[in-house]
Amino acid sequence: MKKRELTRRLCATGLAAALAFSSTGLMALADEKEEEQMVELEDEIELEEGGSEEEEEQEETLQEVKEEKEEVVEKDTKEEVQEEKEEESIEAVNLEEKDTELYVGSDWAGANVSAKTEKTKVTFDVKNFGWANSEWGIQYIIKDLGLNNNTTYTVEFDITSSVDKDIFLKLDDAGGFIAEKVALDAGKTKHYMKTVSCGEFSAKPYLFFALGQMSGEEVSRSGEVILENLVITEGEKEPEDINDDDKKKGKEYDFKKDNSQYDAADPGKLKAGYELIWSDEFDGNYGDASVDKNTGLNLDNWAYQLGDGSTDCGNYGWGNNELQCYTDRPENVGVNEDLNDDGKGEGVLRITAKREDGYTYKSESAKNYTSARLRTTRPTEALFDTTYGYVEARIALPATAGAWPAFWMLPQSTTVYGNWPVSGEIDIMETCGAFTDKGNDVACGTLHWGTPTHVYKGSGYVNLDSDYTYFHTYAIDWQPGEITWYYDGKAINTLSNWESAIPGASDSLAFDAPFDMPFYMLLNLAVDSGQFGGSVNKARFEDDINMYVDYVRVFQKEDGYPDSVTRKASDNAADNWKDYAGINQIAELTADNLETCEGGGMSDSSADKGKWYLSYQQDAIDAKLSKVTQDGTDWAKVEITSPGSQDYSVQLIGHYDAKAGYVYKVSFDAYADGGMVGKSVNCDSKEWKGWSTYGVTQAKLTKEKTHYSYTFAQTEDFDNCRIEFNLGAQASGNVYIANPKVEIVDPAALGSSEKARTPLSDGNMIYNGSFDQGDNRTGYWNVVDGTSLTVPRYTTEALKSDDMMVIDVASKSNYEAISDGKKYFERRAEISTTGKDGATIYQPDMKLSADKYTVEFDMYSDSDSAVKAGAYTLTGTGNVVKLGKELGSAAAYYKKSDGVRHYTLTFETKEDMEDAAVAFTFAKGTKVQLDNVYMNGANQKSNADEHPLKTDSSYRGDNGGGVELPLVNNDGAVTMSGITSGGNWYSPQLASEDFELVAGQKYVLSFDYKLSGNQNNTFQYIIQENGGSWHVYADGPETVSFDSTKTDDGFDHYEKKFVADASISSVHLNFGFGNSGANGDAAFTFKNAKIDLVKQTAVVGEADNENVADSVFYDKESTAPAKPSNPGNSGSANSPSSSGSSNSSNTVANNSKTEIIAEPVVPAAGNTSSLADVKKSTKSASTKVNKAQSVSEEDADVEETPADDESEMASVEEDDTVTIQSNDETTIADEATPEAADESAVEERGFNPIAIIGIIAVFAAATAGTLIYRAKH
Repeated sequence: MKKRELTRRLCATGLAAALAFSSTGLMALADEKEEEQMVELEDEIELEEGGSEEEEEQEETLQEVKEEKEEVVEKDTKEEVQEEKEEESIEAVNLEEKDTELYVGSDWAGANVSAKTEKTKVTFDVKNFGWANSEWGIQYIIKDLGLNNNTTYTVEFDITSSVDKDIFLKLDDAGGFIAEKVALDAGKTKHYMKTVSCGEFSAKPYLFFALGQMSGEEVSRSGEVILENLVITEGEKEPEDINDDDKKKGKEYDFKKDNSQYDAADPGKLKAGYELIWSDEFDGNYGDASVDKNTGLNLDNWAYQLGDGSTDCGNYGWGNNELQCYTDRPENVGVNEDLNDDGKGEGVLRITAKREDGYTYKSESAKNYTSARLRTTRPTEALFDTTYGYVEARIALPATAGAWPAFWMLPQSTTVYGNWPVSGEIDIMETCGAFTDKGNDVACGTLHWGTPTHVYKGSGYVNLDSDYTYFHTYAIDWQPGEITWYYDGKAINTLSNWESAIPGASDSLAFDAPFDMPFYMLLNLAVDSGQFGGSVNKARFEDDINMYVDYVRVFQKEDGYPDSVTRKASDNAADNWKDYAGINQIAELTADNLETCEGGGMSDSSADKGKWYLSYQQDAIDAKLSKVTQDGTDWAKVEITSPGSQDYSVQLIGHYDAKAGYVYKVSFDAYADGGMVGKSVNCDSKEWKGWSTYGVTQAKLTKEKTHYSYTFAQTEDFDNCRIEFNLGAQASGNVYIANPKVEIVDPAALGSSEKARTPLSDGNMIYNGSFDQGDNRTGYWNVVDGTSLTVPRYTTEALKSDDMMVIDVASKSNYEAISDGKKYFERRAEISTTGKDGATIYQPDMKLSADKYTVEFDMYSDSDSAVKAGAYTLTGTGNVVKLGKELGSAAAYYKKSDGVRHYTLTFETKEDMEDAAVAFTFAKGTKVQLDNVYMNGANQKSNADEHPLKTDSSYRGDNGGGVELPLVNNDGAVTMSGITSGGNWYSPQLASEDFELVAGQKYVLSFDYKLSGNQNNTFQYIIQENGGSWHVYADGPETVSFDSTKTDDGFDHYEKKFVADASISSVHLNFGFGNSGANGDAAFTFKNAKIDLVKQTAVVGEADNENVADSVFYDKESTAPAKPSNPGNSGSANSPSSSGSSNSSNTVANNSKTEIIAEPVVPAAGNTSSLADVKKSTKSASTKVNKAQSVSEEDADVEETPADDESEMASVEEDDTVTIQSNDETTIADEATPEAADESAVEERGFNPIAIIGIIAVFAAATAGTLIYRAKH
């Protein structure tokens, strides 16, 4: 080969090839090829023979090649540099030079954030993302972006959050060319890029970053968000394809393998002592049942729930920020399919979660996952529900991040106790598809209820014998007052200590409530956003994941269940409790034993039992702990600035050694200031391995120092058990705690609590007037000898058309044998007597001032009757206590034809009494039902603010998205101008400052208003919780029409009364104009806006008072009613009425003053509580359980005289009044003559000559001044 040929070949191949490449990588390959060719060339030259002239030519050739190479390299390098310069010319936006705005909705959203800008980077230090369920509570707005109409742009940036968080991105205020959520994983930088074709920009062509707390996210969290490298370019840019291992599918059940050694066996349909009342075996053998032809699901057993919760229940993401849309398609549900290719169905239910980007249901937002949620009820029909039973399913679960499977139960009705959580939830099984520190072999069971806010208590995660991807049985044995979880037939947890209250109630509901109602079952496979299982369980999977259910079965005890139970200690309770009584098991609070630690800090296993620890999480790092001394008492002061996102974000923790078999009493004093006033916090006794709770109470904090206590039975030994005060996720403020005690007490005290007797939040002086609280639902009520007070859990007949009815499907075929399954839960007190006098029930320990009192109640009887309400002194010593002098009373007749009648009676007292009683007495020989008892005084100071919203309260204008709008206040008349109606009823809106409403209180809202400009003369308003769950009062939003002709000054007037159904401290009044048809020049003006308390009093003389002779109520040989000695118990809702204990041995002395000899005095509530024996109902549907058993015949010393068939009543002419005065304690007069009582019968009120003769006789006997008779004739 000639030298020049070699040179030409070298240049044509190596250098030409190098020139053809522009990237660095390809250039390197060209250089490598060229070097190889240079070596070949040099080798060939060495082989060539020739003289020095040839050598010179060779050197020249090599030199030429090197120079040509350098030229090519230089040229390519210049091209690369030019490309880099061109790329660098697309710079990230310098945010320091831009017009930006940081909006913080601190007032309406609770947000707290600051921002630091450094060129292309902005860092948001978020103290509180807010609690308003609105991303617009925090907005970062970039305004001057120089965007052109009708142009395609690519927007990209990097964003990092320290917490799992969604943000909302919007390009252009009106156009919304980009309007979507962006999901952020804690600690991970997300590169966002989207190309969008933009049309005409609006007046605000801004880029909005909405960072506030979104619906479904935890409230009041803190964290840091960093936004950087924002680049906006014209044209389209392809996103990078990033591989993510988290998208991989995990293990799940393989039907082609023999899994028998790992599967829990099917225990079968026979269970000793139980009978099977319902099941679905998912084998397709459904006979004539209605079956979905697409999925094979038995629609007589199950119904689908569809969507993301927005349409079904108005709760986006089903309240948990879940990522799926539920469907009824075969892609997500299947029954008895061939899953191992053997041509036979497997006899299981399949629920599949499937990746389907952009899936939509109706008008809901698009979802990227679908799945299924099945329940045994429809919105208007109970398919199957049950009260009590052994409920079991055999299930195999998927082990993929994002899986959130559950088998659980919800109440069939929320009308009895209220909405979730007060109404209750039973989670039989739930778990996650992925855990950071656990294998796929754990599951948990949990109870949810409320007091009235959410409280939950569960087993903690429990290990299974094999992975949950295999079949395991998950069950509960649900009995009155006790629920035990069974996994694979083994008991893993028992709960028997929960307390739930209706807002405004005097105390907790009956011990077994709210889990004494029909519940239905649910099966679902949710897709977790990370809210349940944390970031490790956040869904990213792309392949289908499956949950398989072999069967669902429900058993009930063959002997049935008791109608009600009282809380009592285990039969194995330690009997040496007296050895430890009065000894505080936990450290006192001192300045020397307070320690602060982050994130729990201390190791619970080695924590010093002599210390109290302040524990805070990363979202509440500014919490502080110190000691303050007030009036000689040391208080632990917990300062909360950032409340965090969880109740455990801020905790005060002490430790003690818990011992099985004992009943413990936990007590403490607490109060609060700042934003913590009015907030409810939990105090738990809890173990720290599985985080199961032994005892829990909820304390509503006030400005006043208040004593709290609760009791619970300890079921296992646990060293360094926690007492924890969970103070997070509420508000900023200070909480003060003193005198914490953990004591071993008498097992009989189980269920007792301590609470001062003051009027309720609605002003009611009667506790448990609704007869649904305390043991047997008779808490706070006592009875006299012979009176029976019973409150059935349900009845099978309605007395009114609006009585609360729930279908209990199981009762159609079980021991109750209720043909239509209808149960009525009105829960009226059933009152009767076996004595000569009329039945009497009463409440003692009442502080009564001289006042005019109004008593209201509902009454029913199946015969003519009468009722008397009165106030009495309490007298007696030792074991004998009785009703003494009558302070005032009022009475009225009842006619059988009245049905359920509402009464308003009024009476007046003339003296103050520190210890009085209010009693209700009914006509002799009659049985009555009583409900909804209310009493207050005309001069009684209300516990609620009488003017929560005042005429001078402040207001704020808002466009409905958080942007403030100006208001003008002209001498108290507030005007919003320039109104343009938006897409929501509250766009735009006017919102008041926050105020507090109290459950049960009646209020009246009023304001004057006018509208002007182009609009449709309507607007809307709502009275609503400001944040939290956005609770709505009075069924708002309410539409109001404007009529300018009603008043001379152009203002119309509006007024509406309503009853608050919840006690909430952060309520506001909102006026909304989204549906007002306003187009820019409309204005709204209002003045005199206020909400006033309506006091529930009636004027004496305007009530139902009638003249009813005492002979209607009392036998001639009797005088004042008496009461058994049990004074302390009246302070606790869980104390039974005096005749409610089956082991009582009261003795009745039949003399002029009936004295009831009671059992030994029971110590004050909170120390002990009598325990009533459980009486079980039988299979007979007609059998009723008497939960407040009156004194039995064999227990009484007095000979019983049967009541007459007809009630004995005396009538007094309507215009007559009888006033009886006496210096003696007994002021209930005997009849003037026996004949008057004997001949008196229930008759129409009018002239009765026999009664008049009797009165004249009384008058004749009154000459000594003992009795005074006054008649109008």
